[in-house]
Amino acid sequence: MTQTATIGIAAGVLTAVLFAALLTFTPLGIAAYLITPLPAFVAGLAQGQVGALVAIASAAVLLLLAVHPALALSYAAVFGLPCLLLVRQTMTGAPQGASAAGRILAVAVVMAGGFGAANVLMLGPDEAAYRDSLGKAFDFYRQQLDTATGEPISAEDSAVLRDVVFHLLPGIAAISWLAITTFSLWLAGRLVRARKSLAQSLPDLAGLELPGWTLFTFMASLLAAYLGSGQLALVASAFAAAHGAGYLVQGLALIHRLTLGRPFRPGILIAVYVALVAAGYYVAFLVITFALAAPVLGWGSRPPASPLNTQT
Repeated sequence: MTQTATIGIAAGVLTAVLFAALLTFTPLGIAAYLITPLPAFVAGLAQGQVGALVAIASAAVLLLLAVHPALALSYAAVFGLPCLLLVRQTMTGAPQGASAAGRILAVAVVMAGGFGAANVLMLGPDEAAYRDSLGKAFDFYRQQLDTATGEPISAEDSAVLRDVVFHLLPGIAAISWLAITTFSLWLAGRLVRARKSLAQSLPDLAGLELPGWTLFTFMASLLAAYLGSGQLALVASAFAAAHGAGYLVQGLALIHRLTLGRPFRPGILIAVYVALVAAGYYVAFLVITFALAAPVLGWGSRPPASPLNTQT
């Protein structure tokens, strides 16, 4: 118990520093913020749920006392509670025949959609208030950019860009949160496993497959985003983007699995990731479609579980 408390408190102090680093508004501070969940995940995977709870509570208390109560509350809502839930899901595993990694990702997808939706609702309870709040924030950052570059953005380009941000912000917020959180969880697993101090076996990433219910929630969120209007469409777009990112991860995991043992595997993986970076949305759409179609094509079956197999 003493070791758990020590590791948890140390992880909490580091977490508070990483989260508060965003306030510096520097590239290094932003980079530090992007791995905010990592220490709590390490504590949780190494020491169990108690270790994660100690780390999260320590970080929140330190932010409360040393920085500001609002920052402590923000950390607890954005990363603290979600980290605890994901550690719990990781330790719980999955029923026989289900993908434990897929269940963890599904939980993260739902929370990411909730984060994106919360961003919308905090900016305004209705579309008019949301546009007004987002417009003020956009104008502020545009002025900062104009001052920094010395090249003001034209009014026409500014209006177009503002409209793009208006529609894409919920999805960007959801995907960003999902990327930060799941990457930190994956990295924590690698770090803890490397030191052979796992509290429990990690899920098999090679067999990652989202639960069946996520297909229905994905389709429902897409329909609401495209057919709905106002805040409903914006909130739905956050959940649709999070689900799309989840199926992108499943598609990439499937490509890794199907190419295992193949002599041309490195070339295929390099080509996929280069194309994903270069073409972005278009390649992501193809990979998501592949993930959704794989079970129909008979390519969706998972290999026998290998608890510590994260080499995908």
